[in-house]
Amino acid sequence: MPIRSKSNRQALYSKLEAAFIELSKDFAEENTTTIQRKIVWDASFPNATKRKNGEIVPKGKVRNTVDTARLRDSLTVEQISSFHHCFTWDAPYAGLVYTGYKNKQGQLIPARRWVAKTLQRVDFNQRFKIHLTSKL
Repeated sequence: MPIRSKSNRQALYSKLEAAFIELSKDFAEENTTTIQRKIVWDASFPNATKRKNGEIVPKGKVRNTVDTARLRDSLTVEQISSFHHCFTWDAPYAGLVYTGYKNKQGQLIPARRWVAKTLQRVDFNQRFKIHLTSKL
């Protein structure tokens, strides 16, 4: 059944927009959670890693992406339009961590694609339904 009145359309649009804003907040929070989780990103990590806190993570063992917290804390969310939000991790090395790189010794450091892991872990369609339902 079509929405006939302009005020009803505007009310629905406002509710959709509010639900999307909540979803955007969820997406940011869940990505932060993923970055902090201890995950075996790739068993092909070429060597042990010494963390800033002195912890040594052996080759191929569970590790999180957070060392200094600079990457985790570099997330910015820009609202481009009502239903277009841009998520950016602007630590200078964020792209290298996300896509993988070769270190100074020529060893391949595997990608740590936290956004992909978050999308695998969380059903954002269901989250949107929950947020929208709570606004209707």
